[in-house]
Amino acid sequence: MWCVGGTVRPYVNGKLMNEATDCSVTEGKICLQSEGAPIEFRNIYVEPATDKPWPVVPTKKTVLFNGKDLTGWVRFSPNDKRTDGKWTVDKVWSVKDGVIHSTGKPNGYIRTEESYANYKLHLEWRWTDKPTNSGVLLHRAGIDKVWPKCIEAQLMHENAGDFWLLSNATIKAGGKQVGPKAYANAKKKSPSNEKAPGEWNKYDIVCDGGTVKLTVNGLLQNEGTEANPSSGPICLQSEGSGIEFRNIYLEPLGKGKPAAAGKDQVVFEDGFETKPGEGWTWLRENAKAWRIREGALEIHVEPGVAHNVKNALVRPAPDRSKGTYAIEVTVTSNTKPTQQYEQAGITWYHNGKPVFKLVKELVRGKLLIIPGAKPMDSKSVQLRLIVTANSWTAQYRPDAKGEYLTAAKGRLPAPGKDQVSIQCYNGPPDAEHWIGFDDFRILKLSD
Repeated sequence: MWCVGGTVRPYVNGKLMNEATDCSVTEGKICLQSEGAPIEFRNIYVEPATDKPWPVVPTKKTVLFNGKDLTGWVRFSPNDKRTDGKWTVDKVWSVKDGVIHSTGKPNGYIRTEESYANYKLHLEWRWTDKPTNSGVLLHRAGIDKVWPKCIEAQLMHENAGDFWLLSNATIKAGGKQVGPKAYANAKKKSPSNEKAPGEWNKYDIVCDGGTVKLTVNGLLQNEGTEANPSSGPICLQSEGSGIEFRNIYLEPLGKGKPAAAGKDQVVFEDGFETKPGEGWTWLRENAKAWRIREGALEIHVEPGVAHNVKNALVRPAPDRSKGTYAIEVTVTSNTKPTQQYEQAGITWYHNGKPVFKLVKELVRGKLLIIPGAKPMDSKSVQLRLIVTANSWTAQYRPDAKGEYLTAAKGRLPAPGKDQVSIQCYNGPPDAEHWIGFDDFRILKLSD
C-alpha cells in the first residue's frame, strides 16, 4: 500500500488493484479491521515512500490494448448491477476481432490500471451506430465516478479535437484560462476533419508536463498548457452510442521526432500495429514466418543471404534526385543472434539488386553495426539511412535514445529504380530466431 500525499495505491500480491487521488485524509492511524470471519495478519511494517513507481513515463513503445481482451484496463459503470448472469459493465465493454467495442450506454469508461505522464498516445476509433458522444479522458484524478476530474480529448461527432475540462480540471488554451468549473470547453482550431461514420479515425495526443496537443487524422486541432491534472490513468468513455477503438499505444516523447525541430517532412510511416501498411510487398514471402506481436512486426530469421533472402519487406524508395531523405526503423533482437553473419536492418535496392545495407550483424562473436563495424550490444537499435542523389550516410542510436551516431559514409549509384527493404537473414537452420521491426519512417530532410 502506497500513501503519498493525497494518493493511495493498494497492491495485492504485487498487482496494482486501484488508485485514488486528492484524498482529503492524508495522515493518521492505520487500522486492521475485524468484520465477518477469522483472519490473520503478519509482516506489517512501514517504509519511506521513496522511488515511487508512478506515474509511469514510457521509455519505449507501450501497447495498452493487446487486441485480445481488456488486460491492463479497469471497467467502471456507476451503480453496476448483475442481471441475467452479467454485470452491467460486461454488457457495455467487449473485445472482438482485435477491437474494443462499447455500446455507449450507460455512461462510464474503461481506464488503464496504471498512471502515465509525459507520452505520446495513439489510438483509432470509429462509430458503429449513429454517431453521438465519447471521449478520451486524460489523467483521471480522485476516485472513479461520472465524471472524474480530468482533461477530456473530445470525441463527440464532428467535435473531435475539442478540450473539455471536467470536475474543476484546468488548462490554458488560446491564451485563456479554461476552468475550474464542473464543465469547461476549449474549441478546436479548425473545422471537423473526421471521416464518415463507420470509417476509422486517428487520434494522436501528446502530453508533455502540462502541455497537451490533440491531433486528429494528422491535423493539429488543439493545444493547451498548464494542464491540471498532468498525469494519471487514461480512460475511454462510454457516452451515447456504439463506438470501437483499436491500435492503442504510448510512445516516449522525442521518439521519432524529426531532427530539425519538426521541419522535416514525413513522407511515409508505419508502426505495423496490425499489418504492414500500404505500398509494401513481400519478397519470397513465407506467411508462417512473420507475425504482428505487441504492435510490431516480427520476422523469423531464416537461413539465406542477400540475393535469396526470404520474407524481405520492400517498398519504392523516395526520388533522391529531388532532395535528401532519411529512412528510419527500430530493430529489436527478440532472440539473441548466434549464427555467424546473422543480421537484420535496412537494405537498399538499385535496379532490382541489393547494393547497400545498414544492419546489426553478428561477426566473429560480436554484434556490430555494419558498415563501420561499430559495437552494438543493445537488444534494440534505431537505424537511420540518409541518402542523396549520389551518397549515403549510415547512422544509429542504441535503444532509440540520444543523438544519432554516424557509422560510415559512402557513394550510391545515380538514381534509378530504387527500393528500400527491411529484412533479416543468415539465421540458424536448427533454431527459431525472431527480429522485431517497428517505427518505420521515410523523411524528406530540410535543407
